[in-house]
Amino acid sequence: MPAEEKRLGQRQILVVDDDSDFRWATANVLKAAGYRVVHAADGDEALGFLEKDIPHLVLLDYRMPGLNGLEVAMAMKQRIPAVPVVMITAYAEIDSAVAAMKMGVYDYVTKPVDNNDLLFTIRRALEKQDLMEEVARLRHILSERASLYEMMGRSDPIKKLVRHLEKVAPTSFTVLIQGESG
Repeated sequence: MPAEEKRLGQRQILVVDDDSDFRWATANVLKAAGYRVVHAADGDEALGFLEKDIPHLVLLDYRMPGLNGLEVAMAMKQRIPAVPVVMITAYAEIDSAVAAMKMGVYDYVTKPVDNNDLLFTIRRALEKQDLMEEVARLRHILSERASLYEMMGRSDPIKKLVRHLEKVAPTSFTVLIQGESG
């Protein structure tokens, strides 16, 4: 199995739709693409699912009995803001699409859904999520590095020492640094 398929296979998608046929068909398409799929028939069930697990992406129907898709998306964004939500609806309403996008929904897709377009949208959303996580990780590393440099000082000998440390850091060599403090 290629690395890309293996990575995708680890991704879990929550499909929230009151239409059981749509859930079944979409789940089959997603499983064939290597995703793990969990279902919810309405907003309450979807929010209950979040109490025990966090999916990598949510496909969310706009019109459902009880809580509508916007209400569910808002609750999800408050609990798990980094998880992309793709809104799906049979009703192409401009106002609802704009409202969904303003609250942070990643994309808005109308039924009948083209499977290739849906898979492309999912892949793009997950790639964006990966990039955001990588940026956060790198920012954390840079802030740690900056605070170390600030503690060490800004003199020319310290800058020279830091350049040497950066060269040695990726290796397995053991280094002992000696010298007077201050």
